[in-house]
Amino acid sequence: MLADDGTPQEVHGYFTDEQLDRSNTEWTSAGSDLGFLELHEVTEHTNKATATGLEPGTEYFFEVGCEEEGFSEVGSFRTSAADSEEFSFIHYTDTQNTYWNANVNNEAAYGANTLELARETAPKALFALHTGDFVETAAVEDEWVDNLDLSQKSNLRLPHAYTPGNHDEYRLRYQDGKSLESFNNHTNVPITNDAVTGGSYYSFDHSGAHFVILNTNDNKASEDNPEQGAIGQKQMKWAKQDIAQARENGANWVVLAYHKPVYSASYHALQDEDVQVTREDFVQLADELGVDVVMQGHDHNLTRTKSLVYTPDNFAYGAVEDTEKKTIDGVEHHVNPDGVTYVIPNTSGTKAYAAIYQKGADHVAKVRPKLDWMDEADTDY
Repeated sequence: MLADDGTPQEVHGYFTDEQLDRSNTEWTSAGSDLGFLELHEVTEHTNKATATGLEPGTEYFFEVGCEEEGFSEVGSFRTSAADSEEFSFIHYTDTQNTYWNANVNNEAAYGANTLELARETAPKALFALHTGDFVETAAVEDEWVDNLDLSQKSNLRLPHAYTPGNHDEYRLRYQDGKSLESFNNHTNVPITNDAVTGGSYYSFDHSGAHFVILNTNDNKASEDNPEQGAIGQKQMKWAKQDIAQARENGANWVVLAYHKPVYSASYHALQDEDVQVTREDFVQLADELGVDVVMQGHDHNLTRTKSLVYTPDNFAYGAVEDTEKKTIDGVEHHVNPDGVTYVIPNTSGTKAYAAIYQKGADHVAKVRPKLDWMDEADTDY
């Protein structure tokens, strides 16, 4: 945009591979209609169904649609085994397709392709676990539609457990507040608590394993959460009771899933203030209740920690466990570790973050000034 004297004053743009120069850039005066996004409110309907009375270990087939407008292709899924049984599932995260970049990178198609490749790699997977940031801007309906439409081939063959991410409650403008119900409007997941806050938390069992899905959008100031931690006191209490009950019921594995990481190869885990408030309580909970693996998102960088146990003696509240190891087919395995392994499966979308700690403390301080307190020993840790 131009000031009254003709001086360029403001730029509105979007992500693109094209280089800007005078031949493809147009400056306009303030108030011009060019470059403005016009939004229209429309009424949308969501249809949900719950199937009951299903038999364990059984394959079911279904169609979605109506007589007037027709039906989808036939989909299928296999129910959990009645008892403990070996199974596989797919963990992916941060599809995060953007409406403003669809004309360049078609990000929803990129995420759909990631899921299809995952299915080819794990053809016997019984379901998929998505750890948040399904879309870039929750209030933009087209992002949900693009993602769901282009992933329909996989979705018809693969039930999903969804985890709310911070982008799954975003509106177009920060000052407009949060779209607190968008995640639950577009997913069919249980609502365990009495207040939907950018998503919900819940749990389920599958073939002897217990999965706990938490909501790190809990970070609104309230009596329950005065420090605005990623997980409030009520949710933390629920998680403790739920995991303890699962162990009492004989769960062989406990898998914890949430969006914002407490450990990662990139910067969010140590920079996001709502995570810092929650970290110690959360790591202690996972360790003391015997969680086996934690599946995270948010930081768009492949991360897998060593087996960690809780300690109050360092800034990360985690110490590396000395475990028995066994190498099978070139892969090192931890044998019955007592600690917890934290994982981020990179990203299934187009946006990636750098593994900044591998480049030393000076680099970290340069690119993330809020982390200038870290020294080389911290980044090595």
